[in-house]
Amino acid sequence: MLGRTIVGARFRGTRSRSLLNVCAALSLVSTLVLVAGCPMCTDNAACPEATPICANAGAFNASCVECETDADCATGVCVGNACVACAADGDCDDGDACTTDACTDNACSNTAIVCGADEICTDGDCVAVECETDDDCTGGTLCAPEACTGGLCVDGDDPCPGQICVEDDGSCIDCETDDDCGVDETCDPTTNTCLTLGCATDDDCDAGTLCDVGSGECVACLTNADCADGEVCSGNACEAGTVCATDADCDDDLFCNGEETCGADLLCADGAAPDCGAGTCDEGTQSCLNTGEPFTFTTSIDSLVGTEADDTFTGVAQVTNGTFSAGDSANGGAGIDVLKVFLVDTNLTAGTTVSNVETIQAQNTTATARTFSVTGWTNYDSLTSLSSLGP
Repeated sequence: MLGRTIVGARFRGTRSRSLLNVCAALSLVSTLVLVAGCPMCTDNAACPEATPICANAGAFNASCVECETDADCATGVCVGNACVACAADGDCDDGDACTTDACTDNACSNTAIVCGADEICTDGDCVAVECETDDDCTGGTLCAPEACTGGLCVDGDDPCPGQICVEDDGSCIDCETDDDCGVDETCDPTTNTCLTLGCATDDDCDAGTLCDVGSGECVACLTNADCADGEVCSGNACEAGTVCATDADCDDDLFCNGEETCGADLLCADGAAPDCGAGTCDEGTQSCLNTGEPFTFTTSIDSLVGTEADDTFTGVAQVTNGTFSAGDSANGGAGIDVLKVFLVDTNLTAGTTVSNVETIQAQNTTATARTFSVTGWTNYDSLTSLSSLGP
């Protein structure tokens, strides 16, 4: 019978048997039978989930409660065998100095401290707002910048996490001294990086290599003397090259590969090839050849325009079937251009137009004297009269 109370029950047995023993005997019959005068529980196992603690277990006043100590509560504190949020203001501390913590009727409240205009609460005090963005914070350095957080200028993030910050320029490096590096490492002062020590003497290196003590690396050479004839030591490797004292020691008598020079390291350095534009470098003449197009005047009226290279224009002054006469024109454009005019049986009178042709060559093909008019011609550098040869 669930929840049934047996009142005035009599139990036969010795007089020494205590009432508690009687209650224990009844509990063997059913834990769901309550007997007047017996305790509600003898241990926590007899208590329901809502009140899982057997207070005063084994005593006549034992009862199932929510808690006996604060440790019995998942959150909050134990007050009057019940778990509540708080018993005092101190139980309501939220860790924020800018809130007022209070316990009222066993319930916590955390009220934000209200500051005046242009003020902000920090560490429990109202202070003036210092910034809106990081740019407003100017008290830091390249290696210890400030940042704007909650209206206040505070220490910013480390610009070089895991490295060393150089205050002069804010750059990040691995090391300044060997102490900044790990075991069996050394600091390379040229790169400010930690290098693993691979060797201490030449004996630590393979045959044919040397120990660069500064870097701890085994290398092919340290100086030019470590290399064969016709080789120099460059970047700890032997390469083809020439040791020099002056520029003359480096001259290979070639024009088109530029002028060789002797560098500060006393090694010959290649020169820069001459800029020939669209042309080519001619080693024989030691000059740039920029051969352009051949242009030939016809018996019609021609207006010829050259290219950016060295063009050649050819015309014939002749009574019959002449190709260069009044109305014809030539514009050489860029480059070093040449105009060749052959005078066959007539003079070259005014009426032709020539511009930007640097060299003019008039060639009389007969023994008869001829005149050659360049009236209106512009931008030419030379005018040459050649001996009598056929076109």
